[in-house]
Amino acid sequence: QSTVEEAIEVQYRLCKQSDYLRRFKFYGLLWAPFMFALFYFMTSKDDHGVVWGLAVSGTFIVIHMATYDKILRRRFKKTVLEKRGHNQPITAQYELDDQGLTFQSQGNSLTFQWQTITQMIVTDKDIEFRIKPQAIALIPCRVFDSDQEKKQWIEFAQTKIKEAEPKTPPTSL
Repeated sequence: QSTVEEAIEVQYRLCKQSDYLRRFKFYGLLWAPFMFALFYFMTSKDDHGVVWGLAVSGTFIVIHMATYDKILRRRFKKTVLEKRGHNQPITAQYELDDQGLTFQSQGNSLTFQWQTITQMIVTDKDIEFRIKPQAIALIPCRVFDSDQEKKQWIEFAQTKIKEAEPKTPPTSL
């Protein structure tokens, strides 16, 4: 079963990979100088204006940096729920074979060939496949019946990813 939380996590990790979206987090900080100027000019441009301007813009920066990830996740949840139309888990099947990694869900099938998989990251919670040009496949570890099955699956995937890596000819000097 693929949960809404897992779909949100995929979107979040994909966002974290994007250079543009990573920089977008800091674009919000561009408001801080405007807030400083606003409070500086509103308080008659004296020392109190500087203090108030620094206090307000500093508070804004702290709140923005602390809540940005939560705001992203909330937006991703809204998007995922709109696409799915419900909050219930979706049955998904994951397969590895000589061709690649295949996902089957809701009558759809998608295969990522081994040469498109650039990285596999294994954690206690999930197995993440980074796929070029820019995609992520996330397989929760809870789908495995045993640690042995998980280990065999990971070893097979590692072997296939390594076999699919482009071979560079040795260079001679």
